[in-house]
Amino acid sequence: MGVARVKLLALGVAVMTLSACTGGGMIGNEVPHAFGGLPADAPQRPAQVAPYPAVHDLPPDRPTPALTEGQQLKVEQDLAAARTRQQRLEDPNAQKESAAANAATAAARDKARAAAGKKPAGKDD
Repeated sequence: MGVARVKLLALGVAVMTLSACTGGGMIGNEVPHAFGGLPADAPQRPAQVAPYPAVHDLPPDRPTPALTEGQQLKVEQDLAAARTRQQRLEDPNAQKESAAANAATAAARDKARAAAGKKPAGKDD
């Protein structure tokens, strides 16, 4: 019977302690900084909580594109060249893979130039 009485007393103390912590404010406001509370120079909390931000609202379209087609092709070529260099460093037998990647980049470049009305590179008439 003594053990049950001690457990009941401990439960009562825990309930009273927890109920004292929920005094309507934030717990961190009342706890000293040394024990994990807010520092003395922390700014005050706003009186009115701001509404949740509209995360699904998309920003308006840009007036100009971030990259033109030519700039995008240049970046793709640079990335393909960097990939080729890295493959050569890792595997000297990667010539076939790098040639295929370069051919794909050249095909994309020619397609973009054809769409823009320019002659493909290396094809003089």
